Amino acid sequence: MRQPIVSVIVPVYNVEKYLPKCLDSLIGQTLREIEIICVNDGSTDRSPDILKTYADRDPRIKLFSQPNEGHGAALDTGLAAASGKYLMFLDSDDWLELTACEKMVAAMETSGADLAECKSTAVKEVDDVAFDGRVAWHEKARN
Repeated sequence: MRQPIVSVIVPVYNVEKYLPKCLDSLIGQTLREIEIICVNDGSTDRSPDILKTYADRDPRIKLFSQPNEGHGAALDTGLAAASGKYLMFLDSDDWLELTACEKMVAAMETSGADLAECKSTAVKEVDDVAFDGRVAWHEKARN
């Protein structure tokens, strides 16, 4: 692979429920010249197995493991491994629209900006049903 345009750093800690959606959103990006740097920060769930499965399928995924040192330390490990022109940070319980990297790079290169940020939508789960910020929701009544 050529030098990546974007290095996406994903710190991972006990997110087996959300990790596949996060990784699917990255490997499906329309901008293909990305490297996906996943740093397992001492997960005790199935997150390391999920990471390995995805890394075996996509050579753009680089895996790093360390004892649990916290979110910041995981980001530092990812930064040390990054080789892209641009950096992106994505928490492992989040996901991107499939055109996100392409649009953000285009906006930065067109404008000459050093930094780009994008809109996000908070999602809450109630009884395993996800609702975004545009939908009214309420928590299950407590007995």
